[in-house]
Amino acid sequence: MQKGWLAGVLAVTIGIAGVSRGRTIAERFWGLICDETLLRISTVLAGLCTLMLLINSVPTWDPTHYGYYLFPARDVMFGKSPLVDINHQYGVGTIYLIAFLGLVQGFPLDYWSLAVWVNILNVGMAGVLFTVVSRGPHGRVSAAMMLPLLVWGKFAQQDSPDRFPSVGFLRFGLAMLLVLACSWRADVRMDRVRWWTITGLLVASSLYSLEAFLYSMIIVGADQTADVVRWWRSGRALRDVGANLARSLLSRGVGILVAHAGFSVAIRVTSGLWPDWRHYTQYLSLYADGFGFWVPGVTDPWSIVILTCVLGTAWAIDQLVRTDDISPLKFHHARMVLVVSAAGIIQFTYFVYRPHPFNLFHIMWPSVVLCVWGLVHLLKENWGEGEPSVRVIVVGGVVVWLVLATQAVHGAGTNVSHTMLGWFGRWLAGMETSVIPWGRQPSLVDTKDDVEFRSMLQAADTGSSR
Repeated sequence: MQKGWLAGVLAVTIGIAGVSRGRTIAERFWGLICDETLLRISTVLAGLCTLMLLINSVPTWDPTHYGYYLFPARDVMFGKSPLVDINHQYGVGTIYLIAFLGLVQGFPLDYWSLAVWVNILNVGMAGVLFTVVSRGPHGRVSAAMMLPLLVWGKFAQQDSPDRFPSVGFLRFGLAMLLVLACSWRADVRMDRVRWWTITGLLVASSLYSLEAFLYSMIIVGADQTADVVRWWRSGRALRDVGANLARSLLSRGVGILVAHAGFSVAIRVTSGLWPDWRHYTQYLSLYADGFGFWVPGVTDPWSIVILTCVLGTAWAIDQLVRTDDISPLKFHHARMVLVVSAAGIIQFTYFVYRPHPFNLFHIMWPSVVLCVWGLVHLLKENWGEGEPSVRVIVVGGVVVWLVLATQAVHGAGTNVSHTMLGWFGRWLAGMETSVIPWGRQPSLVDTKDDVEFRSMLQAADTGSSR
């Protein structure tokens, strides 16, 4: 049923595009419709389908991987102190975020409710990626082409990202928010607000997790590099450029130190002990080397991911340094390409020797964004800005891609049935079911034979008995 009406959308799209290629008055009429009304309608329809595919109607989770986040967060909610009597595998700020979500929802945090939150946060990260793409080169068409790739990222992996919280927003969301902040094209009056927003996210990342902090430093470094080039090309003396750079780096460094000092004092006041970061660093040492026993070779397909980001970096630097009289818009686009490329390089290289190959899909987003921008640029160069048929086919065809491409993946058909789009299809067929399975919520009891997981389980039981 879904394939039928989606194929109909594609047929109508191609038909209208064909009419618009005529050289009569129909070209002017349909060209106006295609360029404006139909483009907006098809984009809204594609966006709605994307949203319905990203939202789960049935929460799903893996107890072991959820336990690494859930049990420390419950310990915080039961009065234990981070880095004193709580272990943190994925970072301190991560656990505080989950504990905060538990307070917001108004009832005890468990697998079911955390799975709902993870899905909501992952949908939010998809929205961040969509916004970043829309602010880059050829934003409207690029954003439309990004929609099916967001869906593909959910269904083309080994399992749904919502089933494993370590492959979504909880791990990579802060870095994506920082990329979004860097994509803000602020004027002179709002430039300080932009700077403080980026600085605040950088400071937060230093407490969130070491991984997020490494990502954030490289992203901010790329953004700062673009600023230095802008100051230099505006005719400022090298002394002034160096002074501005020193002030910026010093201010951000002081902010990080103040945040950590305040956090340490707060832990000391509430627990009577200073935080011991070994509760976190000992976990990092377990994954420091040789965990996945794999590193991409020159001929490995995964090397294309890092190569894409390297080429993006080279192009951005060339635009920033060598292009004479670069316009503010082109400078902004070059800055965005540089920031996204830097994010892709640091995310990919951080995982060298750590993951298994099938776990790498969730760090491909920067290279995917660069490929979308590059592909749309090639389309514009070959077919021009004013060719309505190409724009309509690209945007209207997105609607068909959303389901047909995902169902081509092994097991995606079953996963689609667990989304809001699957629920809507059952509703149209007269098989209406509850969107949210209200009822008895699952307990935290698990029988996994995992020493680390079992220790967390015991800690959670101890905290729950208080």
